[in-house]
Amino acid sequence: ANFWRGSSPADVGYACTDGFGATLLYGEPDRAAPCTVQPEGVQWSFRVFFLAVPAACYLLAAIPAWKLPISSHSHRAIVAQLRAREAAEAAAARPAACSEAAEAVAGGAEAGGA
Repeated sequence: ANFWRGSSPADVGYACTDGFGATLLYGEPDRAAPCTVQPEGVQWSFRVFFLAVPAACYLLAAIPAWKLPISSHSHRAIVAQLRAREAAEAAAARPAACSEAAEAVAGGAEAGGA
């Protein structure tokens, strides 16, 4: 069994089991593992990359959205174009489906008539 809980040059921890919450055999049992203690610079790096960078990206993306508002008139035009596109795609798909159905009916009629 592996009884080594963690190690750093300044702190080695041994326990009776290899479980994550195993009690240490010596030293302060409630001390933090050496690898979990992060310096102030690392903590600030996390704060910047998880808070400041996404906030800056949001603000940069908000600028074009603010400068290009969609009025009710332009919204209606966009919706009309989308509906026309969907209708054209449905019409293009319909003949293929109709011809397949017609072939199936014709094939059934030939088999039944023979």
